[in-house]
Amino acid sequence: MKKPVRKSMNKKPSPQPTPVAESELPLEDDVHEVSAEPTTSIDEVAEKLHKNQDKERQQRISQANRRKVRFAAYLLYNFGQELKFNSVSAADSSFKFNGSATFAAAPAPGLGLEVLRNEANEWGYAAGITYEMSRKFTTVDINLDGALPNNIQFDDPTLSIIALYANGTYRWKEIYLLAGVNHTFPQFKKGAATDGTLSMKGSFGLQGGAGFYFTPQIGGEILLRMVGFSLEGETSDYTYNYEIGYMTAMQINARLHF
Repeated sequence: MKKPVRKSMNKKPSPQPTPVAESELPLEDDVHEVSAEPTTSIDEVAEKLHKNQDKERQQRISQANRRKVRFAAYLLYNFGQELKFNSVSAADSSFKFNGSATFAAAPAPGLGLEVLRNEANEWGYAAGITYEMSRKFTTVDINLDGALPNNIQFDDPTLSIIALYANGTYRWKEIYLLAGVNHTFPQFKKGAATDGTLSMKGSFGLQGGAGFYFTPQIGGEILLRMVGFSLEGETSDYTYNYEIGYMTAMQINARLHF
């Protein structure tokens, strides 16, 4: 008599593999295409970073260039002691005198303001205004054909000078050179002239020299400066004309840059 076979109720049938259609299998070409798909390389990242750095650097340079335009205030001392007119004429109804004149004066202090661009190893520029305080002419020597008409006299005339100027510059490290032109606006007082009128006008002149930066904020300059004037007037007997004359002298400037 056969014994009944006991079947385990917990035993599960083993899973059968799902058949895969041949069309769903990856082909060799497909595998190759996937592996060749482009990715961001280190070189590309470095190049992008370099471009960003260049852009930032250009922005910094642009900002620095705008800051290169600076201002300066300074004290000056002008050693000018002679104003020379090489062509002077005086005439009355009968005679005309020709000659020259020299006004002897004292040196004068003053002030200056300037806008500039003056960077190391570059060409630059500077433009400004100066004011020289009043100086007194101590003597006036006039030679008109060997004689001085009696009515052309001066009694302690004074002169203060406002001047506009523009310079070209070239700077190395701390040292720079400058040269340029100026135009004067004189404030002339004739003193107690015998009679009549007397007026002075400004003219163009030149200056040149060198400067030094002791620190980025503090500097000094030494110049040779020539400023021009003309003078004319009349008395009851004479009309006279002092054609362009010049005061040429050394000048020192103590400067503060900001």
